[in-house]
Amino acid sequence: MSRLKVFNERKYSISSGISEKPGEGGRDHAVFAGTRAENDRRNCAVGNNIVLELGVGTGAITKFLQDVVPNEKSYLGIELDRHLVRTLKKNYSDLKIVCGNATEMHTIHGKSGLGKVGCVICCLPFVSLPNEVGESILLEIDKFMQSGCTFRTFQYAHGYYFPSAIKLREFMRDRYGKAKRSSLIVKNVPPAYTLTWKT
Repeated sequence: MSRLKVFNERKYSISSGISEKPGEGGRDHAVFAGTRAENDRRNCAVGNNIVLELGVGTGAITKFLQDVVPNEKSYLGIELDRHLVRTLKKNYSDLKIVCGNATEMHTIHGKSGLGKVGCVICCLPFVSLPNEVGESILLEIDKFMQSGCTFRTFQYAHGYYFPSAIKLREFMRDRYGKAKRSSLIVKNVPPAYTLTWKT
């Protein structure tokens, strides 16, 4: 997965609010960082609910999420690259970030001792993942959705009609209805949409 510098005119919050400040991020997914903390706490980190971030990468989204979650027990990040995890743990020492595979996210969450997942922020490149891996991840996400959850991911405009991108949308639509899709974020490189489902 290429790591492009991402520019966004506005940071899109994980619960669909929009902040006013311009910013920039990295690793292709700053398109849906958020800063409307009160709105996001109500939707994603209420009571014992936590935010689960998949594919933390360099922390482009994490740096915004740390201002959204009410405390260190309200966030769990999963990243496959152990070298990135070491750096992330230094930069975000107050947050729980583990080295693991998203295909095992339900088990990883169960072992974390943290509360119910209220919001899943997915930064994984489904278009480039092997079919069987993508399917396994969707089934894991489905376990959280069945318990009541918000799921947000992004898709690039140029890959929006790729088979794997369509498959993700169909999987979620068949279970949870049509996604709430953002307008095209043209300041992103490449331009992208954010997609949100809520149960």
